[in-house]
Amino acid sequence: MTAATQALSATAWKGANYVNSGGGALRIHAFDAVTVETTAIDEQNDIFEIGYLPAGITVHGFIVKATDMDTGSAALVTKIRLNGADLVTGVTSGQTGVTTTAFYCAPTTTAGYEIVDFKVTTAAATAAQGTVTVRVLYTSAAA
Repeated sequence: MTAATQALSATAWKGANYVNSGGGALRIHAFDAVTVETTAIDEQNDIFEIGYLPAGITVHGFIVKATDMDTGSAALVTKIRLNGADLVTGVTSGQTGVTTTAFYCAPTTTAGYEIVDFKVTTAAATAAQGTVTVRVLYTSAAA
């Protein structure tokens, strides 16, 4: 089988709740719960897209809340990427129950609208549809 990509709908491609104000302060960009289909986590290299971030912000980390999307032996491992570049690896959110975990990364500045996605590094033992909610921690130079 071939790895699948679960793309965003055309209406969800930009986060509507982004606020670019107060230069230098740590801010949160909230992506609402995204439904993750079983076909997006049942093979290595599957990808599920979360949303886009605007240009000119510096990402420092993520807060991820996920439901149980691996009802088997809890094997699911993903990485969080920005425009295809790995920011956080070894993400086990979604293995068991509802968990909320903070992940930090090297500060990374967006050049344009850039997509946040999760890429499967270890497929779910028994994939189950679930949801992922993501909060992006960032700073902005905007005043």
